Amino acid sequence: TKKNLPLYSVVATSIQHVQRTVKFAAKFGIPLSIKSTGASYSVANQFNDNLLLSMSKFPKHSAGIGGDSIAAINRLDEFIRSTITDTGGILVNYVDACSVDHGPAIEIGGGETWGDVFASLATYNTNRGDGETKYMLSSGAAVTVGASGGWLQGGGLGPFDRSLGLGIDNVVAYKVVSADGSIKVANACDPDTSDLFFALRGGGGG
Repeated sequence: TKKNLPLYSVVATSIQHVQRTVKFAAKFGIPLSIKSTGASYSVANQFNDNLLLSMSKFPKHSAGIGGDSIAAINRLDEFIRSTITDTGGILVNYVDACSVDHGPAIEIGGGETWGDVFASLATYNTNRGDGETKYMLSSGAAVTVGASGGWLQGGGLGPFDRSLGLGIDNVVAYKVVSADGSIKVANACDPDTSDLFFALRGGGGG
């Protein structure tokens, strides 16, 4: 019996690694699967003779790590670029491509678990002084579940749904690598990416 093992594996540590992997798979006709954290009921990231792209070592954007974030691309002055020990990956006010203010937001990188995100948020909140704003967010309950993979594309169910809404109700933008290897920042107001934005908000896990 054949085991579900890939022919090739790539551990991405930058978005350029993701782009090159997608282009390589397309050029040579190799099935591509993405492993965010491995918590997948559909086991869509496990099949034979494929190219497996692992996101486990991708930058932890919720901790303010990584220079290729959406905020950096939009050149927001409010983007906090320091490390987790200071202010983490919190954006004081996320402004989309249509200049719409969305208020506070946190950017979550591919492969981050909710444990990673909770740690970033807890450190940020701990470092705030009395009277300064502290945050919570709509999330999954299990710390080992990926915060930006199948959980989110499946709707984003969690313990705070009644008060904060589903995970997909709280997304303001996606930064993704498309099938042709290009980078797209998708949001609701951009006519060129709005269809992609809504497709990602509930397109199904896997």
